[in-house]
Amino acid sequence: MKIKVCLLSCLFVSGLVGCSGTSDEACSAVAELSGQEVALTSACAGVDLTFAPQVQLDGVWASADEAASLGTLNVALEDGKLVTSFTARADAAVGGLRLVGTGVINGRTGWLSNGFQSWSHSGMLALNGGSSEAELLKALTDEGDEEVLREGRALSWWHSAIGSATGGAVVTGVTEVARWRSWVKAVTPSSSEADALELWLVCGGAGESVLLAVGEQVRSEPWVLSAGNDVQALQRSYAAQVVSRERPAGVHAELGWNSWYDLWDKVGAQDVLDNAALAKTILEDEGQVGGAPLRIVVDDGWQQKWGVWETNAKFPDGLDGLATTLKGEGYHMGVWLAPLLVDPTSALAQNHPEWLVDGAAFLHPVHGALQVLDVTHPEAAAHLTRVIQTIVGWGYDLLKIDFLFAGTFQGGRYEPMPGMQAYAKAMDLMRDAAGEDVVLLAVGAPGVPSLKWVDSWRLGPDIAWEPTDANWHFIPAQARNVAARWHLCERTLCDADPVLLRGLPQNEVNVGAWVAAMAGGAFFLSDDLRDVEAERSAWGVDPARVALGIGEVPAVPQDIFIDNPPRTLASIINDIVRGDTSHALPSRWRLPSGELLRVNWFETAQTDAAGGLDARTAVVSAD
Repeated sequence: MKIKVCLLSCLFVSGLVGCSGTSDEACSAVAELSGQEVALTSACAGVDLTFAPQVQLDGVWASADEAASLGTLNVALEDGKLVTSFTARADAAVGGLRLVGTGVINGRTGWLSNGFQSWSHSGMLALNGGSSEAELLKALTDEGDEEVLREGRALSWWHSAIGSATGGAVVTGVTEVARWRSWVKAVTPSSSEADALELWLVCGGAGESVLLAVGEQVRSEPWVLSAGNDVQALQRSYAAQVVSRERPAGVHAELGWNSWYDLWDKVGAQDVLDNAALAKTILEDEGQVGGAPLRIVVDDGWQQKWGVWETNAKFPDGLDGLATTLKGEGYHMGVWLAPLLVDPTSALAQNHPEWLVDGAAFLHPVHGALQVLDVTHPEAAAHLTRVIQTIVGWGYDLLKIDFLFAGTFQGGRYEPMPGMQAYAKAMDLMRDAAGEDVVLLAVGAPGVPSLKWVDSWRLGPDIAWEPTDANWHFIPAQARNVAARWHLCERTLCDADPVLLRGLPQNEVNVGAWVAAMAGGAFFLSDDLRDVEAERSAWGVDPARVALGIGEVPAVPQDIFIDNPPRTLASIINDIVRGDTSHALPSRWRLPSGELLRVNWFETAQTDAAGGLDARTAVVSAD
């Protein structure tokens, strides 16, 4: 028996049965399930891949035949998505489920390596022999900053795209995450066939373990697997199937000011009051306010300690008093917190060690080893609920919830479960505590696993660090992540961090403003505006960029499979040290208006088909 899922005009229609006619052959692809084998074949796109399921038992990957004494391995198409399952015949410890594919993608040159969370390096890489087993294991178990600064060649988290600018492409990814860390591995095997490829679609294998008794079943996350010759259409189609929250009618892309990127954690109440007034003046001067309230976000520095989310002495009237004042002047309020991290010297950690995940910690560069709240403990869950409800009660209807990746860490929990399952529990708890109308902005967060609960997602790294202050090299790094994740911005509001007006020359500020806007989900200022020269205040804050930033539609990278992709992902740190840009990313972006944004990311003038571009500049043209 064969079940077919077809792709019409490169647009995947979930659950469709029957195939397109010859008029659609130029960009159609068909995935077939025959017995326990999956085929993805498109002659016109040059794709021919065959997949077989495997299960990890006691740390060893096994085929259906090899695992038969312990259970039944099965793969099925459910609503157009591939789901692998294992049903135990004997007690078994399952560490993961995967589909392993072999075959060809004609002309394939690159693959998208997506990082685990918001800040993680992401971008297009050259296809090669891949990583060693030791490198793969390290990539799977790296956490915190080690994972953020990844080179990327070992794996891609959650989703990927494989192909070339002139040939066909394969796009794949999970559509939701309930239990497993899910990832893609694409390598060129040692084969005589020029376009040979090995492709893994994996749920688990990263330290998780699910204990099954006889008759119990464990399932993979659902995978989309599609092929064609229009990679943007395939990515859009995949993103359309990712489970995401339906935003309430009143929740829109935000315009405003955030305290972090100049005042850092030294921010106080008067700083916020002064900058709110100046932000309004700047945006009114550019005609951007238009009667819509500005969002003022108080970032890190208001709390007593991480984990003790009570106002410190720099806010003498409390955060509730500050909100009362600014809301009375017509602003909307937002506040930052890291709800899943706890300072080990805090009263909470000292008095309730049982509320913390055993063996899990995040090494913060300033605050040291912060511990992780265990939301599977009923009292810890009740504590987190009270924290969220209290802050909302102070008058804050946007919560910038940060460092969320810590909730995915493996460790000893009150209720044993994999880290991703505990993360889902934490996100569900915070959404319920906040209420449906409060905006949740997820930062330091895995994208696909978070979208079910949040209204907005930071999709890239920080746009500045305090030791370096404003610096050009953060800008192309941010844009590289937008290029890797733009399609998810059609599913949620994406925040590409603020435009910074200080310190940089005008051409660099202007490019930074385009990058801040191109994700389409927010447009914020974040300098201490009391120190910004008058002429700078209008450099990147023009109607076109602000409209793009709050337009809720992202710019679309045109060269997703870039020329000469690198072997590993470049690092912001290395670029700052060297003083040049080594990031590889698209230079042409299609704006929602239909215009073309051309960007030169480099230190010397460049020439493309449309003409010359000075160093570190961006130009909009009709084509």
